[in-house]
Amino acid sequence: MFKEGEDVTPLVIGFSAPQGCGKTTLVFALDYLFQITGRKTATISIDDFYLIAEDQAKLRESNPGNALVEVVISTFLFLACKIRQYF
Repeated sequence: MFKEGEDVTPLVIGFSAPQGCGKTTLVFALDYLFQITGRKTATISIDDFYLIAEDQAKLRESNPGNALVEVVISTFLFLACKIRQYF
């Protein structure tokens, strides 16, 4: 256990699971438990940054030739296809 006032290395927990299985609920529960025990927390979700396909297409069209946009969108599309192969 850590002693009061002791520097503690941040703990990073990641969850990856199919849509609708309770990831967000679990994160809210953990966040609450950490907070009531006096721990500082921060949560982030890929959903905070994810663009739906229609918005990705608009972004790509409004930034022709932008290599960063192309790489990011291509990476998301590639990962989405790979993930679908498993489910």
